[in-house]
Amino acid sequence: MTLSLKDRALLVKFLHKNGDCAAIALQKLRTLKGLRCGSGSMSAFGLKKMIDKFEESGSFDVKCGRGRKPIASTSVEDVATALQEASSNAFETCNARGISRTLEMSVSKEICPSDPVICTVNGTHCKSLLQNQLIPALQQRGCVDSTIFMQNGAPPHIATPVKQLLNMHFGIDRIIIRHFPTAWSPRSPDLNPCDFWLWDYLKGVVNGGPIANLA
Repeated sequence: MTLSLKDRALLVKFLHKNGDCAAIALQKLRTLKGLRCGSGSMSAFGLKKMIDKFEESGSFDVKCGRGRKPIASTSVEDVATALQEASSNAFETCNARGISRTLEMSVSKEICPSDPVICTVNGTHCKSLLQNQLIPALQQRGCVDSTIFMQNGAPPHIATPVKQLLNMHFGIDRIIIRHFPTAWSPRSPDLNPCDFWLWDYLKGVVNGGPIANLA
């Protein structure tokens, strides 16, 4: 790639922000400029030579010596402007992964429990949760007989002890789950009992015969 003075200033910034890793600095510049990976003529070795030259002379393309002109103040201002523009425009040209690299932050974070995990979720623990917490809470409110129980078909949810417990308290007509007459549709977390029973009933009532009065 043919690098302008601004691009070289950006490379210096990226290099020092990423532990003097030339490969990462070049990749960040390509991402910022929208270039394909591997495009351009400058290599990591070439970047290191340019940085050595910059640290020695304070210039990207002019060495101190007889007959050489000093860097104009306008060039220094251009470099400062380039660095400021790069910082403000980075979010407009980078994807989430590029932004995370620039900010040195992960785009995702693992949420860990504060206490050690001492068990896994299986049929035994699922039954214990239902038997010791959920069902007693419903019984306390007096609404077990009017509750429709629905959950997905994960293996712990359809273990034999779990199904027996659910059938004993809710009955097969008020359970929406795999292995029961009304099965929960896979990958459909937004469905609710009305989607399984109420809407078809209402449609049948409305379309079952002529309506005498809409009032």
